[in-house]
Amino acid sequence: MGTLAARPGGHVSSVVRSAAAGACTRPEQTVITRTSACHIHTEEVRIADGKLSGVLTVTTGHDMALDYKSTQWKDNVSIRFDSYVGDAPIAELAVGLEVTCGSATCKAIPGPSLEEIPVEPGEGATGAVMFSDAVTTIDSFKPSFTFVSVAGLPGRTGVTTFPTIRCDNELAKRVGAGCVFPGTTPVLTQMAQLPGIAVNIRRAQQGGAPGNPHTAKPVPLHFHYSATKQKNNRDAVCPGGV
Repeated sequence: MGTLAARPGGHVSSVVRSAAAGACTRPEQTVITRTSACHIHTEEVRIADGKLSGVLTVTTGHDMALDYKSTQWKDNVSIRFDSYVGDAPIAELAVGLEVTCGSATCKAIPGPSLEEIPVEPGEGATGAVMFSDAVTTIDSFKPSFTFVSVAGLPGRTGVTTFPTIRCDNELAKRVGAGCVFPGTTPVLTQMAQLPGIAVNIRRAQQGGAPGNPHTAKPVPLHFHYSATKQKNNRDAVCPGGV
């Protein structure tokens, strides 16, 4: 009986940078924004078959794009078997990518090209994993990607866990349910072209207005669904008689 095992590792750290998905170009690089994440990871996988053994080097790439207006998204995955050293047989070895969300309402379906990949140095596969979440309130989870042997040596390896994803429908009445990486800092972009907007926001926060994230008990700005509270706030800023 043979085994397929990997060295510990593969966790995608929460590195936050101002870059779009697909910005990763080298191994062990992770770039995450509010709605995108890319990661390239190289690991050594141990192949064992009785007294025969070997080491397979595998590079996996992820390019995931979330949507704050939708609970459906995909992760573009690339897998490359870089090299193999050893005497354990790999001629008949094939692996498939198994993906789980760790959530009762989230589903992850790997594409056909990721279901059975022949293990051949210099070769690999690319494909998409389709995600969907039937969230009714708020759902937080960490997708997990695992190589499972489907031919040749039994076993599983290469566990990669993404940072937490949050899907919710708290703003369903305005933009619909959607998903983000909550561990990243939101960046205001829609008003970036307005002159003085950042300066005015900082002045308001420093003056004690709600929304300052650097206080002991920050009170984030949020939208009031109550028509009465909306009117009261508008009247406080600009009375109707002005």
